Amino acid sequence: MRHRRLASLSPCLTRQFFGCQVVFNPLLLLSQYTSSKPTSGGPVKDPSLVSSPQEPRQFYRRPLPASCIAFATAEGRQLFKEALEMGFMEAFFDLVPQLRTQVQPSYCGLSAMVMVLNSFEMDPGRVWKAPWRWYHEDMLTCCLSSENLLTHGITIDQFQCIAKCNGLNIDLHQPSTPDETVDAFRSRLLSICSQSLTASGTILVVCYDRKALKQTGSGHFALVGGYHPKRDLLLMLETAAFKYPPHWAPVTAIYTGMRSLDVMSGRPRGYMLITKAFNARTGFPVEEGRHRPAEEFVANSPVLADFSPEVDRLLNRLNLFCLADAAYQAFSSPASLVDPGSAGGRLRLVADEWSAYLSSTLLSSLGKSCCCLLHQQHSAAGPANCSPIPSDPSSQRLSGHRCECPCLVDTLLDRFLGLLIKHRPSGFFFSCQPLWTDGTADASPTLETATQVQLLFDTANFALKVIFELVSSATGRRARLALERLPHRSYEWLTSDSGGPLTYRAITSVQSSGSASCRHPACALPLVTDAKIRATALLTAFVLAFPYHILLSANQIRGPDRVIDVLKSSHHILERLPQLSGQTCFAVLTKGTHNELTVLSNILARLVAAQRPLGSRCIDT
Repeated sequence: MRHRRLASLSPCLTRQFFGCQVVFNPLLLLSQYTSSKPTSGGPVKDPSLVSSPQEPRQFYRRPLPASCIAFATAEGRQLFKEALEMGFMEAFFDLVPQLRTQVQPSYCGLSAMVMVLNSFEMDPGRVWKAPWRWYHEDMLTCCLSSENLLTHGITIDQFQCIAKCNGLNIDLHQPSTPDETVDAFRSRLLSICSQSLTASGTILVVCYDRKALKQTGSGHFALVGGYHPKRDLLLMLETAAFKYPPHWAPVTAIYTGMRSLDVMSGRPRGYMLITKAFNARTGFPVEEGRHRPAEEFVANSPVLADFSPEVDRLLNRLNLFCLADAAYQAFSSPASLVDPGSAGGRLRLVADEWSAYLSSTLLSSLGKSCCCLLHQQHSAAGPANCSPIPSDPSSQRLSGHRCECPCLVDTLLDRFLGLLIKHRPSGFFFSCQPLWTDGTADASPTLETATQVQLLFDTANFALKVIFELVSSATGRRARLALERLPHRSYEWLTSDSGGPLTYRAITSVQSSGSASCRHPACALPLVTDAKIRATALLTAFVLAFPYHILLSANQIRGPDRVIDVLKSSHHILERLPQLSGQTCFAVLTKGTHNELTVLSNILARLVAAQRPLGSRCIDT
């Protein structure tokens, strides 16, 4: 009866609220009320509030399984002490200062790569937080898709791609091949962990499945910080500190984890031996059969020729100059080439415009330039627009023409300095970083002869002689005058430590010198720290050692009327031009300085020859 009465009222209620566009159905409300009434008379409960227990969605770390030993525990410290006494913790001290916690749960691979790059003390050439340049995970995404990065992380193939993009070489070992065994893995552990990073130049990174260690999660990347051969445990420098601390783990379990297949690639995981792709003292590895400076040096010394392997190692490296990371990045690093504001990107712009100027500039367009190198282009009276200075009849000079017109070398120096100021790179192609020995020599049957060569190249006297010879040479004097012609503010920027390319940057550790373990950077010599002397030496070395022959061979147009056709090559500048009668731009150099510049030219030539196009985004794996 009550329902029928409400039904009769329903049309009235609808008309009453129709103006507000509200339809009110009391029968519907009543049916919902009666259907939700409890049969037992208890309180009404919303079914959506009643659910089964679920797994918590928040965690604070995870307990290590019994097979793993936390590094900070008493047992972990005892293992560290024993491994240190056995000599298998040498790499630990180079790696642990860079131990970090990954910024995202899926960033273990990127964080491991950041640790590797910063342990090698590589300058990214890009700003992390102004004013500091430092590697961070956000800098390593040039090869990656941001869609899957946060959810799936990276594969071992992507890890290799990122390494190559940032100047590293990867030697990948996967347990799927017959020659890869757990004993071979132990052998490499013994070799790498018994040497400092300076001595080995290698960092070991493992990619494994955590399930093999009874840990939560799946694929993971970690650096190996040490090895305890008696307990067969290796020290994992854990980047997921929010989950597990650094810990000792069984080698067999890690190797089993490397055997597991990556679900994304379908291939097994493995371990990687990582080295720098470019050595600051020797550049790229040189193929067998290629000409090396030591061949000429040894050819004139029968005593040294008997020990050419040892001498070859000592002579075919830079002893005063040190190639900058920016030089490699300018020609070979896609991570820098896609960023025109990076040190490598800016330096590449300098190199490209410098090369274009040399290849396209005609000598006839240089105006009043009247250089001893251009005598074949004009008569003994000089160019038509030249105002010669009368020659002294009693002068013994072979050249019958003197004037105050700009020299070709002066024009080149002014042009190059203008490019540096225009693009403002934060680094130069190379810097002055002398090396010397610490009083010991490598164990070798040729110890006595090697020591003689070391005395020639590895002392501060060698650095002083080379710098003095470069600065006081004819080219060096012109470089100094070119610096003096600059506005004061430009000169201050070029040589200051606030970002100028010609500044002095002291090496803080041995590995960044790219030298052997018994050699280290010399102290800050006055001739290196003095701004004008250092800048003069760097500019002089660049003009003398630039690989002009690479540009000459790459350019199809040949003729005597271009700047590049006069300079030809660094070998031509160092060997042929000093012998020309009447020229005053280049001087004959001693063997030590000549060898240093030849090595520098060879390294720069291999860099320029291997250059990648601007805008390259990835290196093919």
